[in-house]
Amino acid sequence: MSAVPIKWIVRHLSAIARLGILAAALLFATAGSALAAPSGRAMPAGRLPRVIGVGDVPGCMTGSTDGLSVLRNYHASALRLVIDPKNGADGQALACVRAAVAAGDRVQFAIAYNNRWPTRRVVAYFRHVLASYAPYAWAISIGNEQELLHGGATATGARYAGVWRAVEPVVARLAPRAIRVAGEISPWGLSFVQVAYRSGLPGVQAISTHSYTSRLGFNLPQVMAWVRTTRLPLWVTEGLDGPGAWPPRSSRLHAVPLSQMAGVTVADAWLR
Repeated sequence: MSAVPIKWIVRHLSAIARLGILAAALLFATAGSALAAPSGRAMPAGRLPRVIGVGDVPGCMTGSTDGLSVLRNYHASALRLVIDPKNGADGQALACVRAAVAAGDRVQFAIAYNNRWPTRRVVAYFRHVLASYAPYAWAISIGNEQELLHGGATATGARYAGVWRAVEPVVARLAPRAIRVAGEISPWGLSFVQVAYRSGLPGVQAISTHSYTSRLGFNLPQVMAWVRTTRLPLWVTEGLDGPGAWPPRSSRLHAVPLSQMAGVTVADAWLR
């Protein structure tokens, strides 16, 4: 979760609604082909997620391994990190990542970027980030909530698709075993990723969303119905409910119980 944008939105949900802008290695190789084969096979509608993950593990972004035990609270087998230009981009999380891999856990990277950057700079940034993390990546998401503010600007779905087409070949070359994931949309990003998909996302192997529900926006069944038309797996990379999961119970947003994730391939909690 991109902390500043989503927290700003939670505080201003009513105003946003009035404005009308709410929309809504063998282990890696074998696991990757089973969960997100290039042929685009989605999960059967009634099956619960195959992989449970946890993000925002305490201390991990600075390399501490002390918080990794929280994965066991979720019976999780995946660690998720959100890398951005100010957090983790220079390999600061490597010690935590290596410990997770050594313990047999998969590692998902969502790599956010500044929406004001020209595409060539985004490409160079991905090369820099992947120089540290590519050998350990089970999955790599291009962007994280890019429809929200990053660097003081939002992205359109068409702009995101343009960045994807430039960055995806770099990801495929530097981390060939990693599953390439598009979207990582906020609860209000469905139209964003739909436009991006129509604009062209070559090489995409999964679509991801953050399933924080509210009366003003996100509808998981609606998202699942659309993703089925793409024949790609749906990953919920934030929004799984569980011990210590974001958001707090007092929030206007709500995480989703695992029992309501039938048809989702990967389900991740984001800790608070």
